[in-house]
Amino acid sequence: MGGDGGSTATERKYMRETKENNSNVVECGKSKKYTQMMRSRTCALSNQPLKEPIVCCELGNIYNREALIEALLNKSIFTIKRLSHVRKLKDVRELRLSPNSSSDCQTRANIGKIENELSLGRERCPFVCPITGSEFDGLHPFVAIWTTGYVISESALRELGESTLQTDFGPFQYNNDPNNYEKTTDVIRLLPSSDEEINTAVMNMERRRQSLIRKKGKACTELEVDQAASHRKRRRDTDIDTKETFDNLEKSVGIMSEQSDLSIDISPTGSIVKEVKQTLKEKTSSSATFKSLFH
Repeated sequence: MGGDGGSTATERKYMRETKENNSNVVECGKSKKYTQMMRSRTCALSNQPLKEPIVCCELGNIYNREALIEALLNKSIFTIKRLSHVRKLKDVRELRLSPNSSSDCQTRANIGKIENELSLGRERCPFVCPITGSEFDGLHPFVAIWTTGYVISESALRELGESTLQTDFGPFQYNNDPNNYEKTTDVIRLLPSSDEEINTAVMNMERRRQSLIRKKGKACTELEVDQAASHRKRRRDTDIDTKETFDNLEKSVGIMSEQSDLSIDISPTGSIVKEVKQTLKEKTSSSATFKSLFH
């Protein structure tokens, strides 16, 4: 792979950029655990506390939707390498998060209070899994359903299974086999931290986007076929109507010729109207009935 049309190079790029971004945070004297806990509470773009509506990208990062829209409008997001996979709102999904009733709303709205409470180990997570009740704290693995936006814990998905969750959280498609290239997955791992998790997220994103391109291509082909069939039908209908029109015209011209002593040559489609009109110009004494055929 690499240079043969695969996505290894792209995956390495995303992995390197994400890894560099995470390391920058850790280097500020914060542990990886602390960093993950902050990622579950703050916007990956503005670093401000999360405030609904909240969205996620296909690599599992979460953002305040308002901050993302502002960055797209002023185009500042295009200068951020680690967000090179987000170029429009269709590249993100709004999340359906289950609030944690025991979380302090005032603390959640202040970045300083969040940092202070986290350092003391007292800050409660703002969101929980609607199935297991486990907190979305950045330490327990959570996933987002790309097709519907629901956020649940990975353990709930693993224990209940794809089919059981379809009614309440679907429809979605789940593929946890990296060697199965035929089936894409609608399950996004949120806040991936290890190289393996980031690599898997990039691979799934590439597969999902390629699958979408193929579906669009197939839909366009089917549309072209339908349009061609419709065009052929219209042409057949037009040919039938044209034949009937000229058959009737031929009969009418024949009758009018006998009544008006006109000598008109009934020629194939395209010339008969010109010839008849020319005859009318020359024979100004033609009957009004004959003229009405062309006016």
